[in-house]
Amino acid sequence: MNSGRKTVGTPGHREPLSDIPVATAWLEVEALVSNATSSAVYIGGKNVYALSGGEMGTRLVTDGTRGDRMTFSGVNLAEVYIDAQNDGEGVSFTYG
Repeated sequence: MNSGRKTVGTPGHREPLSDIPVATAWLEVEALVSNATSSAVYIGGKNVYALSGGEMGTRLVTDGTRGDRMTFSGVNLAEVYIDAQNDGEGVSFTYG
């Protein structure tokens, strides 16, 4: 089992969970969002996008204490992307 954290430096510019290929049997991600009422993290493929009006991917938010979680099977970390509505927001993830 391994863990990681990925944040977005510039909203509207997707980031892969890993810069190198990492095959996984499973992956669990949890949103790390600083303000649940006005922002979100989106997760998906190469076309994920978080800016208002063009959102694509699955929306993950937090209530301030716990973030939404999502689980994947058999993915490559370099092919899973995130984008956020605010810089510094992202996901924490565990995989094996």
